[in-house]
Amino acid sequence: MKIDISNFRKKTKNIIKIMAGIVIPSMLVSCEDFFLSEATNVDIPGSEPQLVVNSFISPQDSIGRVYLQWSDPYIDNSVGSLPNINSFDVFIANENGDEVQLDFIGTDTFIFQVSQFPILADKNYYLRVEDENGMVAKASCFVPTFSASNPEISPITISTDEWGNTIADIEWSFQSIDTGNEKYYRTGAFSKTVDFYRNENNQIESSGAYYYELVLEKGIPIFSDNDGSVYSFRARHWNYRNVNTGNNSGFPTDPDDLFYWTVDSVFVYLIESDNSYYRYHKSVNDYSNYGDDNPFAESVIIYNNISNGLGTFGGYNMKKYFVATNNPEQ
Repeated sequence: MKIDISNFRKKTKNIIKIMAGIVIPSMLVSCEDFFLSEATNVDIPGSEPQLVVNSFISPQDSIGRVYLQWSDPYIDNSVGSLPNINSFDVFIANENGDEVQLDFIGTDTFIFQVSQFPILADKNYYLRVEDENGMVAKASCFVPTFSASNPEISPITISTDEWGNTIADIEWSFQSIDTGNEKYYRTGAFSKTVDFYRNENNQIESSGAYYYELVLEKGIPIFSDNDGSVYSFRARHWNYRNVNTGNNSGFPTDPDDLFYWTVDSVFVYLIESDNSYYRYHKSVNDYSNYGDDNPFAESVIIYNNISNGLGTFGGYNMKKYFVATNNPEQ
């Protein structure tokens, strides 16, 4: 008997398709049932709370601080009572072997007077946290010498929109000094603003000065340098004027109808840090800005250099540069 090969192949393919349409879905259902049944019986292990230690020291500090707390387990398990934070002893030592024990001042904070234990540039420091049960957490950091050139800062420009809101803009740039080693930087600006309001006698008074971080619109706030490059930045602060006349006269009739800020001055700051300070703050910055709406965003792990715990111990050196508004009314 002669077999029609082409017709035989077509029939075989059709049979395979039919069988696949029956068998594969049943396999998928079986697998799904299996995984669902197994998932209901999974005992997910909890995580024990860990001691969290955070401290950043610099020669500009008058008081050094170390913050302690317990981490929150990702899965809520009953772990019983934890040792009180004030039961820990906290020490900071320099590379010469000199050591200071910090004072607990409440809640989660330990402090020491820098006048009694100086924080010096180009030095290593060592942090140790321990309790009476033998638990010890350690870390070290390096306080760098400030080697960057002073930034070139443009005059502050103040503009007013049609609603009376004022906008303060400032630009600056600086060049890192190439020493053959990688440098770590952080920069930004904050404004000193004065609040004004209308009192019960319909007179304008000031309620005091406040400091606000400016929004960085150009440049990356935390970065590293290998070759002495030049970096440029621009920051902006909006001062909102709230005026509600209510009578179309253009003049407020109620003391609460007028409130506004005016920029008194701006401070540009530049930080040169060690690797630990840089990596921690960069990871926090990346975590805040990676974008929840991006399904392809990479996960961000917050940097940690505390042995037998979580947190970061880092060193930095900072300079602040005052810039007046050149406002004749100030």
